[in-house]
Amino acid sequence: AVGEYAPIGTESSPMILFLDAMGQHETAGRCIEWFLSRQDERGYINSYGDYESETGPVLWCAAEHYRVTRDKAWLRKNLPALAKSARFLLSQRNAAKAKSGGLVAGKCSDPKDDTCAFFLNAGIYLGIAGLADVLQEVDPALAAELADDARGYREDIRKGLEQSAMESPLVPLLDGSWTPALGPWPGTNGNVAYHADGGEWFSHGTIFGRLDSGAMALFLTDALPVEDTLMDLVLKSHQHPHFRENAGLSQPYYFRHDIAHLRRGETKLFLKCFYNQFVSLQDRQSYTFWEHYFHVTSHKTHEEGWF
Repeated sequence: AVGEYAPIGTESSPMILFLDAMGQHETAGRCIEWFLSRQDERGYINSYGDYESETGPVLWCAAEHYRVTRDKAWLRKNLPALAKSARFLLSQRNAAKAKSGGLVAGKCSDPKDDTCAFFLNAGIYLGIAGLADVLQEVDPALAAELADDARGYREDIRKGLEQSAMESPLVPLLDGSWTPALGPWPGTNGNVAYHADGGEWFSHGTIFGRLDSGAMALFLTDALPVEDTLMDLVLKSHQHPHFRENAGLSQPYYFRHDIAHLRRGETKLFLKCFYNQFVSLQDRQSYTFWEHYFHVTSHKTHEEGWF
């Protein structure tokens, strides 16, 4: 479970990865199987509320679990369920290719947004690409089908980011450069917090909350190289002025720029992010994490897992 909340495919994933990192492989495998047991007849996984973003991260978790354990017996046992969910993701992708340039639309988290959010598509891509890698030895035909879709998905994600950059107004930065104020999904006039298209965007203590549905999650994937010019723009457009001291203003562990800094060799920026996030969220009595800086939701294991 995610702190006081029920298990969530997105937020439980870093917790399961942590269990594997600590050698608790049997427990991690059982956690993944719990989610697989909640599949519907299509292979869709939903555990919390009406989130539509859980299936991809659960499959990613399964792929990471196998990469750590190389437990082929576990993989074979769960292959029918994994394949069923993988085919569900492929069906989502096929429908999206005809409607929205290949980016899947859905509801990511608490806000009632039905959009092609980059966060949602990063999770789906991780599930497809992860299984394409680990299923090669047990279901090579499905692995090849998933790998083929992952190649096309990378192109669609890049096109979506290019579209968002072209739609966004340029804003000046303190270093003298300019950046498009990227939105969290294509089809908006930049960052929705600036209300160029109207709407109600205050959520979770900040007007900038929808950025946690944005492209920062792509730094967890290989969809685009971290040195790609568009990924430079993702970092710039999120961090200025929407972060403080290189930490997000709300639920900072939804922003995976710490991974970006590590992969880009930006040691000082990583350390600034790492320390500012955890000292701001950590409770001074229990040393567990709050979900928010303003002390809402105690003992939040999703944030602890990412930390």
